[in-house]
Order: sequence, then structure tokens, then C-alpha cells
Amino acid sequence: MDLSTENLVAALAVISGEQSEDMAEIVAIVRKAEPNFAATLFSAWRAEGIELSPALREEVDEISGRIEFYRSVAARLLAEVDSLTTISRGLRRSPRSKRRCCSVITPMSESRPASRSARIWPGSPP
Repeated sequence: MDLSTENLVAALAVISGEQSEDMAEIVAIVRKAEPNFAATLFSAWRAEGIELSPALREEVDEISGRIEFYRSVAARLLAEVDSLTTISRGLRRSPRSKRRCCSVITPMSESRPASRSARIWPGSPP
């Protein structure tokens, strides 16, 4: 399906059961019937060069800014995951690195005997 404004307005008419040719009425219908659909419709209008009111332009700009922010966060997280995956793969390939990794992960009580001060606590092994 092509995301033209004509197709989006037709989809809105099917979903809401209301149809109009007037832009103000379409805005009212989308706000009442499918508010989450509003940004898609307004962005399509703007992309097709249809003049938006200042309020709709501001709304589209705000939503577009939020989307760009989330995309930048997702890109940074993806970069972190990729770098962690690379480190993880490197640790799995190198036995020496694997030993270092395991000694960091292994609790102290398993990697070396408990110190004398640790034995004085109740419940600690003699």
C-alpha cells in the first residue's frame, strides 16, 4: 500500500466510519478515532507539500524531533551491543582471556580460600 495522503485518509475513513474532504474535519476525525494515526497523516501531508496550520506544523516537528532522538539512542545502543559482542567473541576465542574473565566472574570464595577474618562470621566454614 502506498502511503499517500489519499490512501491514508481512505484508511482512516474505513477505521473510523467517517469520511470527509475538508482538512479540518479530517483532523477532528483522526484525533477522535485514531489519535496515534495523526502523526503519520500529518507527516504525509507535509511530505506532499500540503500547507499545514502552525499548530500541526509544530506537532509534526515535535514528533519528528522525538523520533530522531529515539533513533540516535537506538544507534548508540546498537553500537554498544556490537562492541560488547565483539569483546565477548574475543574472550571466547582466547583461552588466556577466558581464564581472566572467569576469575572476575567467579565469586571470591570459589576462586581462593576465605581469609581468616572471613571465618569469624557466623555460618562461615571453619
